[in-house]
Amino acid sequence: MLLVTLVSLLVLWLLARAVGVVGGRAFSLDDKVVVVTGAASGIGRRLAQKVFKEAKNVTLALLDIDTEALEALQTELLQSQDAGGSKRVLIYECNVADYRTVDATMARVVDDVAPKHIGVLVNNAGVVMGKSLEDLTPEQIQKTFAVNTLAHFWTVKAALPSMKKASEALLVTLSSVMGMTSSAGLSDYCASKAAVNAFHEALRLELWRDNVKSIRTLLVCPAAVDTGMFAGVLGANDWALKISRFCIPMLSESQVADTIYRSMRSGDELLVSCFSGWRGGDFTLELYTEHAPRTCWNIAELARRGYYNNTIFHRIIKDFMIQGGDPTGTGRGGESIYGAKFDDEITKELKHTGAGVLSMANSGPNTNGSQFFITLAPTPWLDGKHTVFGRISSGMKVIQRMGMVPTGTNDRPREEIHIKRAYPISQ
Repeated sequence: MLLVTLVSLLVLWLLARAVGVVGGRAFSLDDKVVVVTGAASGIGRRLAQKVFKEAKNVTLALLDIDTEALEALQTELLQSQDAGGSKRVLIYECNVADYRTVDATMARVVDDVAPKHIGVLVNNAGVVMGKSLEDLTPEQIQKTFAVNTLAHFWTVKAALPSMKKASEALLVTLSSVMGMTSSAGLSDYCASKAAVNAFHEALRLELWRDNVKSIRTLLVCPAAVDTGMFAGVLGANDWALKISRFCIPMLSESQVADTIYRSMRSGDELLVSCFSGWRGGDFTLELYTEHAPRTCWNIAELARRGYYNNTIFHRIIKDFMIQGGDPTGTGRGGESIYGAKFDDEITKELKHTGAGVLSMANSGPNTNGSQFFITLAPTPWLDGKHTVFGRISSGMKVIQRMGMVPTGTNDRPREEIHIKRAYPISQ
């Protein structure tokens, strides 16, 4: 079979740039009660500072196990406001891994802020062990999941009754890009964050099912943040890590906190922190030459000629597909090696059964040119209408990340995603 590699460059210009998959109406933090877990240090502390500075008449309820650091933060914030200011900072010692403690603490918060209700819950608390699987103790694995995953269950369950009484509210889940990909030395951490991502999505769907329109959700997946948590994994002094840190520098706490705040205000549902010049990576296509020989030869020859180089993916629909192959970038251009158009090669054996299926884009029967699409989920309604001629054989995570970028009118990505180079690698 013939393999074709498409090297995709995701042009994401800003450090910690927000990727809002579904934008929404603006959300105000003025006059809100904002609960932040893990608030004594790191992103939680920076976000508390940002909210206190920017929001009017805000009440912060800050939770952490480090009471000394909480008291210092409380003093700092209250001293920063003008005399006679109405902003409040309440602090609570709370081990979010213990559901009994969470229930008791959240009950105190509700009593202390009455008659107001909780308007924002930021689940930020997290831990990193930074050890290989064989070196992790059962207690360390349990702690990772207790803090990084189960704590979200306890805090949300305890806060939801109050949040439902607010005129509008926001649930913010601090996860990580490590919940979408993986890294050696972070097996427990990656698994705990993947679980949090699933929890957040299920919670969002439950709120939608129950018609709770007043509560919005925001999933935050930063890249590695320079909080000290990853020092044991990403702070070693070997050349491989030095090169990695040079190419992909860690994000600062302030960068991430500022971006989270903007995303909260703008009503985004998903925030992925990326890097300037970050490369999306390679992916490889396996072509089904026996079932669709003319279609496969068309894309392989176009790739050999450099036809796809520097073209864009002009259409992306979340949980559906990504589409490219048009040198004009409009979705209306592109020609085949056979002329303007060529016939379908549709077979009963090949169907759009799942994510990673490679198929030809068309405007009707026998109108194939150079455009193609890659599915992000099963799309059986396309069977018999589009020629399936390959699949992703490696690099599916790159495709999945592409499927998450924000889009605008006509499903066009707000930031261009380029095919840097496409070429056949074997035959």
